[in-house]
Amino acid sequence: MSAGNMSQTILVVDDNPDIVMITRSTLEKKGFKVVTANNGLEAIEKLKEQVPDAVILDVMMPDVSGWEVLDFIKNEETTAKVPVILMSARDRGEQVSAGYAYGADYYLTKPCTRDRLLTAVGQVLRRYDLLPGGEAAAAAGEAAGGAVPPRGSGGGQEGSGEE
Repeated sequence: MSAGNMSQTILVVDDNPDIVMITRSTLEKKGFKVVTANNGLEAIEKLKEQVPDAVILDVMMPDVSGWEVLDFIKNEETTAKVPVILMSARDRGEQVSAGYAYGADYYLTKPCTRDRLLTAVGQVLRRYDLLPGGEAAAAAGEAAGGAVPPRGSGGGQEGSGEE
């Protein structure tokens, strides 16, 4: 998807249908186009068909894990620059650090609030200049205390919240 597209496409990948439904609804209400996958294999197939503007990816899934999908995304030429938000119930430091080491752009812990989800999506899209405002908007977020450190710096973990 191009940076000029007014409706960015987000691929949501989770094996929990309730989380997919809530995430989809939250994003669509804000004008995003949402494509969903219920497992890692389906996610890889969808990524081969259409490159989204961002991916929200569950870590713990059967068969093909989120780690394997993330590895696919970052090692394919067509998807290597797609921002990835990992979402997991695991919030231990080493899990979060591993997410950034594998190339994730943001790490959300489940459950998370709708506001945290939208903040994460907005920040990664702005960082890649896929939303209006680009660097200026990211700088404004930093001034407000809500921005994520640059990719690979190990920051950007959200704490648990209630949904």
